Amino acid sequence: SNPLGIIADAAILMDVNTGKTLYDKHSEQKSYPASTTKLLTAIITLEKYKDLSKKVNISYYSVHSVPYTYSVAALLPGEQQTLADLLNALMVASANDAAYSLAEYIANDGNNYPIDSSEQSKQNFENSIKKFSEMMNTKAKEIGCTNTNFVNPNGIQNENHYSTAHDLALIGKYAYSNIGIQTLAQKKEVS
Repeated sequence: SNPLGIIADAAILMDVNTGKTLYDKHSEQKSYPASTTKLLTAIITLEKYKDLSKKVNISYYSVHSVPYTYSVAALLPGEQQTLADLLNALMVASANDAAYSLAEYIANDGNNYPIDSSEQSKQNFENSIKKFSEMMNTKAKEIGCTNTNFVNPNGIQNENHYSTAHDLALIGKYAYSNIGIQTLAQKKEVS
């Protein structure tokens, strides 16, 4: 039976205060989390950096690794953006280039990475995304996720990038307690 009329393959309704499941429809079924991935990228950023005015160098590959048709903030290689601006682009505009830029910055603990279009820079970028994905998976396990594996910070389609409605609900519940996430979630647009 489907009393709520939910047509999604999988769904869960969880009380954020108690963690109690109020409704469950195949919530342990593996699926592709797409842009909901960006919530964990925001969590990691906000937990690692209190000063969101820090400037991030935008690299060639953080911009040019986003597939055509995916949403972007039109970042330009070589420019600098604050962590706050990138978080806004990530969470309000669902910008994939902002996700890559944050991941690269965090994986290198600051602007310690090349930003040009060389093959060496590409290798460095790929290693940075791998390192950040490992940070995401560690955080997901800390939160209680048991059937989640992230390979990028933005949810760009990859068969090895998956989660479940249950695990995403746990990430959402965790995010709900973060005041920075609450502030971002209330925004309707960014200038």
